[in-house]
Amino acid sequence: MRLKKDSLLLKIIFYNNMAVLLTASMIAFILAFITLKDIGAQVPKLAAEKIKTLDRYYTFYMSKMRDDISMISQNPNTFFDSNTSQNSRLNYQLLSDKLKSQLEKQNYKIYNDTIFSIIGKNNEIIGESGDEEVLKKFSASKSRNYLNFINKRSKYQMKTSFSEKISDDIIVRISVPYYGDPEIKAYVLTFMIDEKFLEVCHDFMGLEAEHKIFLLSSGDYSKGTLEVSNGEKFLSDKVRSELQLRDHKYFYIEKTLNKEPYYMALYPIRNTNGIFLGSIGIAISQGEVIRIKALVFLFIASVAITLILFNSTFFGKIFYKTLTPLAEIAEASDRISQGDYDVDLKIKSTGEIGTLIMSFKKMIKTIRCTQNKLRSQNLKLQENIFRINVIERLLLGIHVEDDIFDVIRSIANALTSEMGLGYSRAIFLRYSREIESLVGEYAIINSNVIETKDDGVAGAVGGFRFQSESLNELVSYIKIPVRKPSLMAESVKDKKIIYHNDRGYKYNLGNEFLMSLGLNNFIIIPIYSNERDYGCILVDNFMKDRVVTTEEVELLNLLILNLGIHFKNRILEEEKIDNERAITIGKLSEKFLDGRKPLLEKIDAIVEKAKLGTDDFRKEILELERELLNVKRENSILTDYSDMKEYRFEVFDLESLFEEIYNEHKDNMISNNITVSLFVKSREKIYGDRAELKKAFTEIIDNAFDAVIKSDKTNKKINIILSRAKNTEKVRIRIFDNGIGMNESQLQNIYEPFVSYKKNASGLGLSIAYRIIKHHRGIIKFESQENVNTQAKITLNAYKEEK
Repeated sequence: MRLKKDSLLLKIIFYNNMAVLLTASMIAFILAFITLKDIGAQVPKLAAEKIKTLDRYYTFYMSKMRDDISMISQNPNTFFDSNTSQNSRLNYQLLSDKLKSQLEKQNYKIYNDTIFSIIGKNNEIIGESGDEEVLKKFSASKSRNYLNFINKRSKYQMKTSFSEKISDDIIVRISVPYYGDPEIKAYVLTFMIDEKFLEVCHDFMGLEAEHKIFLLSSGDYSKGTLEVSNGEKFLSDKVRSELQLRDHKYFYIEKTLNKEPYYMALYPIRNTNGIFLGSIGIAISQGEVIRIKALVFLFIASVAITLILFNSTFFGKIFYKTLTPLAEIAEASDRISQGDYDVDLKIKSTGEIGTLIMSFKKMIKTIRCTQNKLRSQNLKLQENIFRINVIERLLLGIHVEDDIFDVIRSIANALTSEMGLGYSRAIFLRYSREIESLVGEYAIINSNVIETKDDGVAGAVGGFRFQSESLNELVSYIKIPVRKPSLMAESVKDKKIIYHNDRGYKYNLGNEFLMSLGLNNFIIIPIYSNERDYGCILVDNFMKDRVVTTEEVELLNLLILNLGIHFKNRILEEEKIDNERAITIGKLSEKFLDGRKPLLEKIDAIVEKAKLGTDDFRKEILELERELLNVKRENSILTDYSDMKEYRFEVFDLESLFEEIYNEHKDNMISNNITVSLFVKSREKIYGDRAELKKAFTEIIDNAFDAVIKSDKTNKKINIILSRAKNTEKVRIRIFDNGIGMNESQLQNIYEPFVSYKKNASGLGLSIAYRIIKHHRGIIKFESQENVNTQAKITLNAYKEEK
């Protein structure tokens, strides 16, 4: 291709060089600025880190000394000479020597140059040990400031430290109160901040050789590793004035010594009055940092220059090659405009042409993806329509089933059928109101899952048999308390569907067995109505790649809402039938009882008069009186069954209610040699209609009495047990008798009205009791063995006071 003066290639090369020059210069400047600033910031950061480490070590150093003093002084009497009075000054001097020796044994390097002093109860030094030269200079007895300091403090205030300056030396006195001897107020350890202490700090902080540590006395150099003469003025008057302020925990300065720049961090040391005594300093050398900055700057500049030269000499050829494919691109664009999306652009280029090629490729790819997406959405739409049809058939089918739990089973079957919603497994957990737990009922497995495992696909090994074929046998062992936090309990309590496109073991399902089932992309579906929770169905996509979508969750929500409405209508229909039956019976019984009432009153009057006759006649009259009482009782039961009066709820004590019932039956029980026992394991209150519950419990106890009377056992007994259900807000009542018991047929019809296995009985007593317990949202169950015993199990809600 021939180049002209106004050639696009020449213009591109020229403007590209200008752009590279400006960009490289700007980038070099920014990189140099950021890099140099970052390198410069490392020194203050290191200094701050080291001075904080020094602060912690200084505190630890003194704390270690206190602990060592406390440890060696646990039993000072062992150091006394038996021939010397314990309270003599000579003996305390001996004690001081012994304790100082014990400290040196622990750490000779630290405690060799220290002074150990014993302060008496009158604040005088009664014993002091240490090197003679050190004692002459730093003895606690010669420090008026320290003696004044301890005079103002009681023994309980002696756990402290005292810093002071003697000549140009800074010393620290650590005092530890001692309570083992009334003559001793405290032990004091005195040490000087010297080269040895600074060396220990230097090693502890891990300072490099070029970094220094030093001590300043006031503002003058005292000792350390800096090349500065002792006593030389180190800090300016302005810095000294600032250090006198108490709000400076650390202080930072920059200083050049012998042409070597340092960044210094100072740790001020003050006495108890806050007066500045001196400071321990750390000097971080900045010489190496400056050299690194220079090298970095040179490196960045050389890279920028190299980039400009390389661009002007090399990229001209590349631009030439880049512009040549324009004709081929034009041809390809023409084919695309005509609808030919199978164009395969094999041209390799950069810049605008490369962008154009990529745009063409992306456009073709987007069109193809859109077509695939439309196909996928169409399939998804078909799946949703299929699910809607399945749910519609389910909703139509539930009206055919008579039993609620049969409805739930048909739903579980539809959920796991390939002709239905196609989930792998469905586990139904029934909600037990008695124990407030979800209890496993059954599991239904998709037949395709079992066939897949039999074909040896997707991990079909014997160790996982419990996840499919044996699941229905094991599911009955599942029990999940709804009061403990878990996803299953949350779904039932909040009445909401919970789903996760994830593995089940990652979540708290409330039961370890459930978590071991290999749940995959699972859904928890609560089954409920306004009046009652029935449980939940757990479904998943075991051994499938299918994920749970929001659309199918919405459809399941629609299903359970309609299911709840159906259950509610079913309950309302049953209640309506029950009420209509009660009203009909009431109308019949009203006419019947009104006709019998005058007759019963006349018979009652005759009985009262006849009691005054002969003994034989009196016995017959008494028998007639008992029969008359039974008739009256049956009349009362019939009236109660047909009476739909409102309940009056109140808070009352169950124990007192049963004691009242017992007292009413006491004479009758004793006369028939029946032992009645009331066991109260937990004193509970409930909120209910006391009179109605008394009526219900009386009916149950009367039935127990009749059963025991008919038994030929000698030890006739009725036991009543009141207890609190474990981990629940439920009260349990157990009424046990060892009477004649009932068979399975009798147990099945026990609550049916007008069904009785006693002569001249209405068969309404337990029907009334069942209705009263149900109205109190309670549960009543009977367990019986014929000719052995019968147990009535009642569960009611305990009263819980609001706080």
